[in-house]
Amino acid sequence: MALAENSIVVKTDANVAFNAWHKQLQVFRDSFAAQGDNWLTEVAFCDALLAVLDDQPTSLPDDNPYQSTLQQVMAAIADYEKNT
Repeated sequence: MALAENSIVVKTDANVAFNAWHKQLQVFRDSFAAQGDNWLTEVAFCDALLAVLDDQPTSLPDDNPYQSTLQQVMAAIADYEKNT
């Protein structure tokens, strides 16, 4: 999933294009939100990724289909930070 992969890259590769990705992720989030209640899951996922990028604690409910992807993103970033 590109949203997750790009979020990992900008946090683990010397913050390459961090600001541009942060802005683009916000654009995706706003676009999903504009599409109505059927997109609330995607909005929550983008909110969580934005929190990760901002070094804020975050989580998603177990019933959110992106919960495991968020956990993978957080684990990949944590592993990188532990090894640098």
